[in-house]
Amino acid sequence: MISISDQHGLIMRIPNLVKWAGGKTSSLKSIVKAVPKMFNNYYEPFFGGGALFWALKVENKIKHAVISDVNKDLVNLLLAVRDRPNELSYELDKYRDASGADAYYKIRKRFNETRTKELLDTERAAMFLYLNRNGYNGLWRTNAAGEYNVPYGGYKRFYLANDNDIRFYASLLKDTTIMNATYEMPLRNAKKGDFVFLDPPYFRDKDSNFVQYNAHMFREEDHRNLKKITEDLTSREVKVMITNRYCAEVSSIFGSFRMAVFKNRKPINRIGTARSGFNEVVITNF
Repeated sequence: MISISDQHGLIMRIPNLVKWAGGKTSSLKSIVKAVPKMFNNYYEPFFGGGALFWALKVENKIKHAVISDVNKDLVNLLLAVRDRPNELSYELDKYRDASGADAYYKIRKRFNETRTKELLDTERAAMFLYLNRNGYNGLWRTNAAGEYNVPYGGYKRFYLANDNDIRFYASLLKDTTIMNATYEMPLRNAKKGDFVFLDPPYFRDKDSNFVQYNAHMFREEDHRNLKKITEDLTSREVKVMITNRYCAEVSSIFGSFRMAVFKNRKPINRIGTARSGFNEVVITNF
């Protein structure tokens, strides 16, 4: 949920564009405190739900941004919102009354049958958003063949962005470069005074209840590679902030940087007895 003030000073609340497993909405207040007061370009290569980006854009703290994700369909949605908001709203209208399991699995089947190499496909973007809002727990998971396979979430009511919401998000994406890329690629262009926010899939150890919700499991070596990239960015005087689950391994890997630990009360496990929240850490080089 994004809160903004209208011309009369009244608070308006805009629902999040997507639901996203691992999204930062629940821990946003703690994360925002660590954002540098001044920076040039903003980079976010693990975009996901984009909670921090949307919050900073609403506050006019981002001049130009480069956002990216390896999820091609998420990137397709963002491009459709930015470049074809009217077409996307028209396509979304087709799914507003498509409730129930039968409708969900029918749309999921069509979505998997219409995969394309092209980006900026508004019909597919609308299906993506519908599936995201109706699939189980905001997960986005694919099988080995690249087919989306999240089961129906069983929601009696669901939210799809309306025309006004789409236009609002389109306005926030102005002056934003959107890329479908691995996290390393856009960071090559980061320069002195820029700010990079890294929100990788959180570290998972043998005692963790975290589940894989991407086609690629982010392993310990990936976190170590992220540390090397952070060291390179530091040498280029780029400001970096990383979020992760707080554990001994993360503390060891990123121990040379500043750390601030906080409690996230949001449950991370579907088993009720394990819904006690977890410790997160904000890692910075500034």
